[in-house]
Amino acid sequence: MRLVLILLILNVASAIAEESIIGLLTLPEVLGEGPCDDFIPEDIPLYSGMDKKLTSGKIKVDRFWTFPDLGGCEGLIVNTHIGDGQKGHALLTKEYRYEAPAAIVLDTQNDWFKLKTSTGSAWIQKNKKGKYFSLEDLLKNKMAYIESASGIKVFREPSIYDSIGLVSNGDFVNVIKTVNVDDKYWHHIQIMDSSGCESNEPPEILYEGWIPAHTATGKLTAWFHSRGC
Repeated sequence: MRLVLILLILNVASAIAEESIIGLLTLPEVLGEGPCDDFIPEDIPLYSGMDKKLTSGKIKVDRFWTFPDLGGCEGLIVNTHIGDGQKGHALLTKEYRYEAPAAIVLDTQNDWFKLKTSTGSAWIQKNKKGKYFSLEDLLKNKMAYIESASGIKVFREPSIYDSIGLVSNGDFVNVIKTVNVDDKYWHHIQIMDSSGCESNEPPEILYEGWIPAHTATGKLTAWFHSRGC
């Protein structure tokens, strides 16, 4: 009975786990080169695997920017369309800099990138226009903070042993580097006493250590303020 219960718990945990974000990919064909960029949209083919014979849909601009007389822009809608269905689902993105969204990457091999979508995931083949940002590119020496709602243990080395502290949602950190150990990403961090936005004095380092880049369910443990203070 106990073994059955353990197996049931493991199966439930596996079922609710999600694929981990490992980076972001810019898509100038559908998102432009920056805020209010007046570009010419190009559809991006989606694939169910790393093979151009496995076409499964496309990413496309369903509504382009409008440019009000008072300035600025509004209204860009970018969707993923799977199969022959006309209904689109919003392209999932995160900002890599101020008002600059990019697609969420779950895996990458050579010039193929697996993107997170509203309905699961799909592959695209990157062209020269796109730029990939790894977790280290995104977080290193940025205004990073702990995003996980539950406490994250800090370790002396990138392993699950020898915990030296705990960081919680909203705590500020400086990411020194990110490494992959046995297919698991780890951040070497400095735990700071503030974000650096509260005063002209630089924040002080309280201590440093390592945290896993993802929780057991695949969610990010840390992210950064793409728009600054």
